[in-house]
Amino acid sequence: MRTFLLFLACLSSMPMYAATNPWPRSFDARGYTFTLYSPETTGTDGLTVVGRSAFSIASAQDNTVFGAYAFEATFVPIGGKDSVALSTFRITGISLPDSLESKRELISREIHDEVVAWKIHSTKKAISSASTSGQSNPMAPADLNNTPPVIIVRERLSILIFIDGEPTLERINDVPFQYIKNSMVPIIYDPSTKTYYLPNGKDWYRTRELTGSWSVTTDVPSGIRSLIKLDDTDTRSGLDIVVVTKPSELISFDGPVQWEPLPGSRLLFAKNSDYDVFKDISTQLTFVLISGRWFSASTFNGPWTFVPSDKLPASFNDIPPDGPQSGVRTSIAGTPEANQAVLDAIVPVTAAVDRSKATLTVTYDGEPWFEQIQGTTMQYAVNTTTPVVRVGNMYYACDEAIWFISPSPTGPWAVSDKRPDEIDQIPSSNPISNVKHVYVYNSTPTVVYVGYLPGYHWTFIHGPTIVFGTGFHYNPWFGPHFYPRPVTWGFHFHYSRFRGWGVGVSFFRPPFHPMMRPGFRPPPPMGRMPVRGPRPPNVYNRPGNVNRPNVSPRVPTNAVNRPTTMPNNRPATRPGTGANTRPGTGTGANTRPGAGTGAATRPNTRPAAPTYRPSAPTQRPSTMPANRPMNQSAARPSTSRPSGSSARPSGGGGRRR
Repeated sequence: MRTFLLFLACLSSMPMYAATNPWPRSFDARGYTFTLYSPETTGTDGLTVVGRSAFSIASAQDNTVFGAYAFEATFVPIGGKDSVALSTFRITGISLPDSLESKRELISREIHDEVVAWKIHSTKKAISSASTSGQSNPMAPADLNNTPPVIIVRERLSILIFIDGEPTLERINDVPFQYIKNSMVPIIYDPSTKTYYLPNGKDWYRTRELTGSWSVTTDVPSGIRSLIKLDDTDTRSGLDIVVVTKPSELISFDGPVQWEPLPGSRLLFAKNSDYDVFKDISTQLTFVLISGRWFSASTFNGPWTFVPSDKLPASFNDIPPDGPQSGVRTSIAGTPEANQAVLDAIVPVTAAVDRSKATLTVTYDGEPWFEQIQGTTMQYAVNTTTPVVRVGNMYYACDEAIWFISPSPTGPWAVSDKRPDEIDQIPSSNPISNVKHVYVYNSTPTVVYVGYLPGYHWTFIHGPTIVFGTGFHYNPWFGPHFYPRPVTWGFHFHYSRFRGWGVGVSFFRPPFHPMMRPGFRPPPPMGRMPVRGPRPPNVYNRPGNVNRPNVSPRVPTNAVNRPTTMPNNRPATRPGTGANTRPGTGTGANTRPGAGTGAATRPNTRPAAPTYRPSAPTQRPSTMPANRPMNQSAARPSTSRPSGSSARPSGGGGRRR
């Protein structure tokens, strides 16, 4: 994505902006204040520019909602050889919260009329440079990793179990058994028989070789049975168990691959797999969609190659928008579904934070341990689940999309009314990179206005489509406690405009939430993630429950508990177990998501660290309010409580693997 330079540099009809950045731009219409933010170009064709921009609408009551629009602007030559003027301006798409859907045409017309009234003049050179400029878009980081994971194909219904590195056994209190500390699921080891036991659904599985063959068994020591209650509601039985210790994806078929022609195209699709698997008849290549990324190979044995969404065979554009495979159209460049998903991805989510009510306690596994953030002068804490960054002599922590500041890594913490510009330098290879998508827009002596982009939930614009996760593997923290990291692979992440990122069925339903979400942290023993449960409530209080790409993956509603006597993989005093004092919009006491219902069922609040299946520019993102609105009071965000995006990525890496 390129910054719309001709808007920034060539507003010749507006000399008052000649020496300063003209964005954001505000205007009043029909009793509301509209604020348009710096546009982004997505392409040029001669004198035609295509792009998109975020905007906000504020009422007299200071309630602000955000949206985004896509546009096409055509210029015509005037006067001198290089001069051009805006001839036509069309809004080709608009993303609005539910509360404004009925006013779609009205809002579109007001924005259109305002831009046309600017009577924009520019130059051919400026238009050309708009498509070649190197200014980066914060939602489209250039350093994402698209290296294919290990792709395993099985012609039998199977589930994938991820152990983060070489298995590490730890004793379970008061019983003669051990468990694998760095497993995302409860695997119990009986030293007396050298046998591993795994609960899944209504069955127990066992093996003597972790990466070998597992079999269903009823011969389970009573001491192990008492540790974990099986889920009788899960009807899956007799599945193949595939254990991996490095980033992998499992493509599972119900028997030999059954290819079926896709009507109206030169594609075949595998009808007996939960994965999106296609074969292009023209090239004879097989394509699979994983976490929003396409990979191809001549056979299922690989090697697999990353394929940009705008380099797919033309036949992919023939996938029907109303067919069973229509979901993949979001990941095919140029489709209306892909364009809409990208448009949704530039809309910030905002909230007002009461300084007197928002509090934070950061718990470390031992004394605070900081490591250098590669390529920067900053350091980050590696032995906590809270993202803590040292900038100069101050410490900044990001919790539930709110920035806090302290002169000490252990606090006391206060809500910060600024976000250091250095935060933008955090590379995607760092496990807390998602916090660079959390912003501070404005403040008063009592309130701080904050917001975040979908990157906080690990959703990124990648070329003309969106993807999930950075693609990097982050080393977990191994200390007295084990803190897993955000992941991109292993949980069949797929996107739905109506549900956001969800997970497939070719994986074990883990006790640790496997998706990247802000505030991600391993829950106490035995939580289990429902595969297709409802989304958490709209705790960040967006205007209308808008389904955006950054919506957290579907949250499980059932649970399979780890042994109650098993050592807790996180300090017992972790933040969030007590009463929450974060600001809310109601009159009652506020509690964090899940508070009072058991820590194990606490929602993964908006993507911070995925929960498995399942975040650098030097300037603020042009796709969101980089500068405070010119009309501060009118453009302030609503006073809603910040979303329980408790899903921040887990902390860094003590004993490295």
